[in-house]
Amino acid sequence: MGVPWEVVVLAAVLVLNRFAARAVLQRPILYWGVQVINAVLAALVAVFGLPGLPAVPAVRWLVSGLLVFHIVQNLAYRSQVRGAAKRELAERERIRQLKALVEPPPPEEPPPSAS
Repeated sequence: MGVPWEVVVLAAVLVLNRFAARAVLQRPILYWGVQVINAVLAALVAVFGLPGLPAVPAVRWLVSGLLVFHIVQNLAYRSQVRGAAKRELAERERIRQLKALVEPPPPEEPPPSAS
């Protein structure tokens, strides 16, 4: 009996979702590459099923649903991280503005007199 490569590939994609999708969040090409892999694999499994289990449609839909769930989960995590970064930037700007209100401006120097 050989190695069930379809299961190995599926497990690798699930591990990729668990770790790599979050690690490559700052690299958009890699992040979206993981999402495309998820979408393509979900579509392929939904249409063709898993080669080892062609007569079990519930497994086909369960695996496809799991991959779609990972897409949604990765997008939600990305949105959460981006929202936190925007809030932090807004908070820093607000602190800068408050400091500018509290601290007096530096005194202006009189213009040099023309002699």
